[in-house]
Amino acid sequence: MKRYNTIIVLIIAFISIFIFLIKNNETDEKPENKPIVHNRINYPQTIENGTELKLKNGKGSFNLFKEAKQEQRYYFRNNSCNDVSIQIVPATDTANIRINNIISPSKNTDGPFGRNIDYGLSENGVYEIVIGESLMKGYPFQGNYTLNVQLK
Repeated sequence: MKRYNTIIVLIIAFISIFIFLIKNNETDEKPENKPIVHNRINYPQTIENGTELKLKNGKGSFNLFKEAKQEQRYYFRNNSCNDVSIQIVPATDTANIRINNIISPSKNTDGPFGRNIDYGLSENGVYEIVIGESLMKGYPFQGNYTLNVQLK
């Protein structure tokens, strides 16, 4: 009889685990248990993080989406201009988003900056714009914003 008691206990344990796993999967599917998805507007011209900005006649406006705590990197090519104007326009004025750095073709880093800068370009080549949050200010930003870039 002792041998059967061990088998019965093991069967009950497996059945309990099986029922627990089934119940957990069911609760994950309920709408109230799904993660909150913020309203993200998908623009037809949205570009992905880490891509080169295609400027027409030296300027461009790009509708972007940023996840909270995400650092984004975008690139632009300078062939002969002396300055660049970069502007970040979030949906709300209180959004914690800024230009963290500009990295030159020779990998010199400058920054942090605010949302608007006019920056002197000392080299030709591909520059990198690093966008993120200020760690000293407010909550992490998640949402849509517009990035305007103009070579001068």
